Amino acid sequence: MTVKESFDLAGLPTTRGHLALKDSRAPVTSLSIRRLEKAGVVVFGKTNVPVDLADWQSYNPVYGATSNPWNTAHTPGGSSGGSAAALAAGLTGLEMGSDIGGSIRVPAHYCGVFGHKPTWALCPNASDYATSRSAPTDIAVIGPLARSAGDLDLVMDAIAGPDPEDSSLTVTLAAPRATTLKDLRVAVWSSEPGQPTDPESVAAVDDLAAFLERAGARVSRTARPTSMRWRRTGFT
Repeated sequence: MTVKESFDLAGLPTTRGHLALKDSRAPVTSLSIRRLEKAGVVVFGKTNVPVDLADWQSYNPVYGATSNPWNTAHTPGGSSGGSAAALAAGLTGLEMGSDIGGSIRVPAHYCGVFGHKPTWALCPNASDYATSRSAPTDIAVIGPLARSAGDLDLVMDAIAGPDPEDSSLTVTLAAPRATTLKDLRVAVWSSEPGQPTDPESVAAVDDLAAFLERAGARVSRTARPTSMRWRRTGFT
């Protein structure tokens, strides 16, 4: 597999897109990556990011721009854009990314692959305690990208659990509550007044909602996080 450039791999640069760090070498591999390696993973490279992981595209002055493999005139998103592009192009089978406000989810959407933003603090922070003692940023997480939901689950089983330097507690992830489409409750939010959305995207999301309804899933097009209706209908 490959991993996002912001993860440390011993002996390789971790630049976050900064030219000044081009010749740096990480002394220690990030804890999450060591856990994957212990599970049998072979990491053969790192994938591109925007500077400081702070953009909806994936360009930096060290490695240049990453394009969307479905249409190279388009962006793969960011900041895990290189991760999603590598998966969509068939370069890699699994990826590790990170996400605050969409850095896993946006590239996964743009490139047509699977991405998961885990519960905060479920997985060790990308900044390994062996090289950084700073506290993890609120809502910032690391998580997998893959070409199937099953592969996301595979990675989560390997990386979940607190840093042993913080706690001796362990985490056992529960089995998925839903195993068929009929078991799902799905809240659909395909458009919002004041937030223009491409009509093609709205139509695609609405078509998906209709497909899920036909398959027996419980679908709401009005449930919203702050509304009483959300709570009354059980979409919590």
